[in-house]
Amino acid sequence: MNARFDRINERLDIFAQKQRDQDVAIANNTTHITELDERLFNELREIQRHHTLKADRSLRGSAKRSTCRDSSNT
Repeated sequence: MNARFDRINERLDIFAQKQRDQDVAIANNTTHITELDERLFNELREIQRHHTLKADRSLRGSAKRSTCRDSSNT
């Protein structure tokens, strides 16, 4: 009977160790996901900023060209 309980205890120990290992893996993955999320957010914000600056420059360039054309027509 003791041998049977010993085997059960060994299996429970193995199960508990695997559970701890999985908890560590989940914590590591959560950290990596958070880091990747922050990087992606920053990169998307930078792309949006770059796109906005490019659009603003394009609009200013169009306005200058339009002004030049208007003054040459008079």
